[in-house]
Amino acid sequence: MAETSSGPSGRPSPEAKQLELGADDLPFVESVSPDNFDPPPQLPPPPPLESGNEVATIRVFYGTDRRPTGSEKLNEFYGGDRGSLSVGFCDVSIPPNHKRGKLEAPSIWRFEIRENPNRHVMLRSVQPVDGATFVNSLRSTVSSSIRRVSVANEVREIGGEVFVFVHGYNVTFKDAARRTAQMAHDLEFPGVPVLFSWPSLGEGTLAGYREDERSAEWCEEDVMDFVTVIAEQSGARRIHLIAHSMGNRVLTGVLRRLAYSYRSGNIPKFNEVILTAPDVDAETFKLAIAPRITGIADRFTVYASQNDVALKASAVIHTDGTRLGQGGRYLTAFPRFRKIDMIDASNVDTSLFAVNHFYYGDSPTVLDDIANVLIGARAESRGLKTLIPKTAWRVPKRLSRLETLWR
Repeated sequence: MAETSSGPSGRPSPEAKQLELGADDLPFVESVSPDNFDPPPQLPPPPPLESGNEVATIRVFYGTDRRPTGSEKLNEFYGGDRGSLSVGFCDVSIPPNHKRGKLEAPSIWRFEIRENPNRHVMLRSVQPVDGATFVNSLRSTVSSSIRRVSVANEVREIGGEVFVFVHGYNVTFKDAARRTAQMAHDLEFPGVPVLFSWPSLGEGTLAGYREDERSAEWCEEDVMDFVTVIAEQSGARRIHLIAHSMGNRVLTGVLRRLAYSYRSGNIPKFNEVILTAPDVDAETFKLAIAPRITGIADRFTVYASQNDVALKASAVIHTDGTRLGQGGRYLTAFPRFRKIDMIDASNVDTSLFAVNHFYYGDSPTVLDDIANVLIGARAESRGLKTLIPKTAWRVPKRLSRLETLWR
């Protein structure tokens, strides 16, 4: 592999990344081939489960351009430094008494110091693999999730779906994997959860925010390669894309690149694209992004909230205007684009001291609506309050999940 130059803090620069991958490389195959991927360190076995408890295990397939740390600690397998694109899968356990919308973790208020798989959502294993093994295993898992059911004397297939989740600012690999598994579990998703974890520092500081902004832009090419392979080689019946916060900059940048790269046709087509609490300039999205990406998916659903403290802070940092994820009087509407549904989630129940930025996974009400979106239900049929006909809706404090079979 070619020698590369480095950016700040020893992190590879965008120019170095071009040298490493090359413009014509087959997506992520070279970067994880046995010749240039160091084998992971031997990890200690996961802690034993208490007998008699039913702990659910969710397998999450992942792509990441974080650099492996070499640590023997499972939760520190990948750090916040930039590296080359690698793929693999990890297992996450969901505790027996898990509450929907909770990402259970040790709490000093409950005198908990260590993780316990019987009480907490917990990363259990991380296994990097080569590109061919990744694709073959993903296809097999997708295929095994397909079920055939009889509906009105007609046999239909359900399952065989994939969602790809792109996390936001201040998120470690461990927490990104935990959140992906929790969403898949709470949505009762009929298929395979997939994560792309870009090199967020996981530091809740202004300096960490600025560095995450640079990394979010830096990783776009890797994410584009990754989702293209998912679209073309996973064998999934339906493929959905979900992003949170700064991860929406990554995802919308990728979709814009894809739309440009495939102008001649054969563009990868996705089903539902869900943008939650997007830390994206609203005017930029409306004028420069939305017109270019609406043809790449069946529908876009954007969740916003006027109570999102994190986006209020982002709006102060970026003095150029409203963030797309701000709701209430700041809600952005797209009447020109009938494929874009704006959902104001300002009414959802949140805890007293929360920053109200993670409602997409923390609120059972929003989870219910996302589940309804993923089955293809139109906004008019999901029990939402209409704000602007065929354009914008508000989530009520409580919402029922539709009893519709997954497609």
